[in-house]
Amino acid sequence: MSGLVGEVENAGRSLSRDGRRSHPWDGLRVAVACLLLVAAGLKAYQSFGGKVLVANSIFEHRWFILGQTTGEVGLALWLVTGWYARVVRWLLAGLFFVFAEYSLYRAAQGKASCGCFGAISVTPWLTFLLDSVVVTSALWVKEVSTVKWPRKWSTWVCLMAGGTALWVGALVGASRLWPVEMAQDLGVRIGDRRILLQPDAWVGRTFPLLSYMSGQPKEIQHGRWLVVLMNPGCGRCWMQLQAYEERAEKEGTPLVVVWLSDWRSVISDGEVKVKEGTFWTTLEPMVEWLGETPVAIRLVDGRVESVEH
Repeated sequence: MSGLVGEVENAGRSLSRDGRRSHPWDGLRVAVACLLLVAAGLKAYQSFGGKVLVANSIFEHRWFILGQTTGEVGLALWLVTGWYARVVRWLLAGLFFVFAEYSLYRAAQGKASCGCFGAISVTPWLTFLLDSVVVTSALWVKEVSTVKWPRKWSTWVCLMAGGTALWVGALVGASRLWPVEMAQDLGVRIGDRRILLQPDAWVGRTFPLLSYMSGQPKEIQHGRWLVVLMNPGCGRCWMQLQAYEERAEKEGTPLVVVWLSDWRSVISDGEVKVKEGTFWTTLEPMVEWLGETPVAIRLVDGRVESVEH
């Protein structure tokens, strides 16, 4: 037993001589690293976890969120390593100062959530307080680090260039793999969660609702299609549904009925008789879709050829 106590005392003296005793900076950098990793993970899950995103601003684009989360993960890993403590401490203070300003801006707008933690709603006032605490702590504590900068500037430049190239490549790849329509490209944004569709502005463009249709036929991006926007609460839509089916059958064109909301709230599955060559689909309910209905849209190879009201 005495031998074990002696080993512990020797280890403590060794750590003291090496200057590796616990320090407030160590606790701060590990805590902030965990916070950044959690925030990055929640935002990434919300954006790339299968949910379709309607971007109300450039800051809600998937490629922007990928860049932000990549930066947060990179900074978190940097904090964990403990390298270049003086530099990362000032970087941390500056970054969280920007975060605090953004949270204060969201709070002044009356937003219910800052959006910092993905789908988890956190009041901007709380995140402003948290960011302010991190800034104050980063300026108050003194870093403990024996790591020096690379002696050769070429080494540092190569590391920065390589990291930047990987980041830019990831952003470009994300923008191609996960394209996101801006709200104004779909129509007019009303508040945070309402989109007033304006199909007349889609002529000559790729049909912008393709990413938001659940259960769409895979062949819709090839050949000629007739797409009809309908609202379950629109009596005129139900009255003209058969006419659209007969028109599509006569022209030999597949018909896709796109409901702005779930049609099951009006009619049950057992009452539905969908003709062969006709597909029913509903827009994802991440926002409230508004617009004039019914509207017939002709597609050719996924692009809008004409719109008929």
